Amino acid sequence: MLFSGVEPNYVTIASILPLCAGVANLQHGKEFHCYITKREWFEDYLLLWNALVDMYARSGKFVAAKRVFDLLTMKGECESGNGHAGLTLFDLMIRSHIMPDHVAMVADLSDCSHLGLVIEGERLFEKMHIDFGITPLLERFDCMVDLYGRLVY
Repeated sequence: MLFSGVEPNYVTIASILPLCAGVANLQHGKEFHCYITKREWFEDYLLLWNALVDMYARSGKFVAAKRVFDLLTMKGECESGNGHAGLTLFDLMIRSHIMPDHVAMVADLSDCSHLGLVIEGERLFEKMHIDFGITPLLERFDCMVDLYGRLVY
């Protein structure tokens, strides 16, 4: 596609990234990551960045997934100026009977961590498996470690 002079849009790339994880060869996914990063117009397409985080996580590259996720989290906090916005949106999603996925859980746990909401984070971590059927994998445990690591005694 690129060789023919046709540039893919964010939906096309977000659709291809899960395939990069599925074949267990991240080379193409890394190339798309580089491609995305070098094009400023992709900066605000959250769907694309979530697909990138998901690709790395599904491939077992949790450090890379966390790195991309942290960049998104910091950007979101800087833009909104209010870390509570993510928690509010998550609660609205639950009240609307929309079941969260693993990406939403990591985002909400990360929000709890950045806001120092230990009890809320613990409650959410427990509900993740019991209420939402999401198995706690490494990235969720990372969020809990971060949450406890921010405690000030």
